[in-house]
Amino acid sequence: MQGAGERDSRAGSRPAASGWTMVQSAQGATETIAMQMILFTVLGIGLYLLADRLLDGIEARAGRRFEYRSLIFFALLLALAVVSFAIVRRFVPGG
Repeated sequence: MQGAGERDSRAGSRPAASGWTMVQSAQGATETIAMQMILFTVLGIGLYLLADRLLDGIEARAGRRFEYRSLIFFALLLALAVVSFAIVRRFVPGG
């Protein structure tokens, strides 16, 4: 049992956060997550359109429609998404 002036050894050296600080922190985290969702959604839509344009350009150069067009589209979209999402997570705060 602890006295009034004793500190819990499990608590460490920092004081416990007040309820208001925890609420503010939770609101900030929620806003950050919402902004990330919007950013990644807009980026995903842009990447979809870019992959479609790239595939159309590749097919125009080849002079024909590819037999496995959907598979090639998927590979382009996946590569673009992996690279661009990694860049966003690295350079955008809270990403």
